[in-house]
Amino acid sequence: MKRGDTLCEIARRLLGDPRRYREIVRLNAARYPSLVKNPNLIFVGWELQIPSVELTELGITATTASGGRRPVSGGDPRTVAPPPVVPDPPSPAPAAGPASSAPSASERGEPLIGPGQRVLHIGDSHTVGVYGSTIDAAMRATGAQIRTYGVAGSSPRWWYNGTVTKCGYFSRDEQGRIDRPADWRTPRVTPSLPDLIKEFKPTVLVVSLGANLFGASEAVVRRETQRIIDTAKAAGCTLVWVGPPRARASVKPIAVQDRLCETIKATVEANQGTFIDSRPFTAYPATGGDGLHYGGPEGTRVARAWASGVLEAIQKSRR
Repeated sequence: MKRGDTLCEIARRLLGDPRRYREIVRLNAARYPSLVKNPNLIFVGWELQIPSVELTELGITATTASGGRRPVSGGDPRTVAPPPVVPDPPSPAPAAGPASSAPSASERGEPLIGPGQRVLHIGDSHTVGVYGSTIDAAMRATGAQIRTYGVAGSSPRWWYNGTVTKCGYFSRDEQGRIDRPADWRTPRVTPSLPDLIKEFKPTVLVVSLGANLFGASEAVVRRETQRIIDTAKAAGCTLVWVGPPRARASVKPIAVQDRLCETIKATVEANQGTFIDSRPFTAYPATGGDGLHYGGPEGTRVARAWASGVLEAIQKSRR
């Protein structure tokens, strides 16, 4: 074995398919239970069971699924013990130190949101409403830890200057505790995004903002979008920006809606973030409602479908 090998590479070399690293994890779960929770960390000295195959490429001794040891000609017998992938230390690493990491979630094509992830979701009135509660519940169902904050009327700058909303607020913490005033007019201060990140330490930041930037100049849209991007970068978060949904054309001209979405999209993607376009998932009902917010039977149906479509797109975004 050489420094830099991963479980994915071991599976490719020994089993002919890098995706079979999961079989290695399953075979060794009883002896090394931590692999089930965190396959990204293995240690020097471990003897990993490998599914029975003809090992012809490496001069090693592998413990097979049947329990036997299979020496292979050419080279000294060794056990399969992945080496460190961390930078070389100034002195030799102890035998019990970290050996190697499995392929990252992105390398494995796994969903972005799932067990082990801490997701902070911030948004405007849509996050206060059906869309927000639906996607919050769906993200929690993945096994990730979720915090959601929705502040009606908010644009990106509100999440820095503590603007008070008087038209709706919703939050739900990682324990599932909900804060939604019985009277939607109850004043609430918009939480500070930097403070939320410092406290919760998210691995993923989902931003469902932009609908309150209709009418702003492209320069303002870029500047406000960039501020959140820079905050996510500084914290080391993976950024996912969910663009505003469709409004009724009679309320907001389609050209104006498209220009706003494309400006946010270009700014996010220029900074290696992920932009999820809400327009394909939303079509504002022809009648009823205020033309902006999704309510009533038909609006609720659209909002739920929007939330489902967005999460599916998020989960595919790293593949």
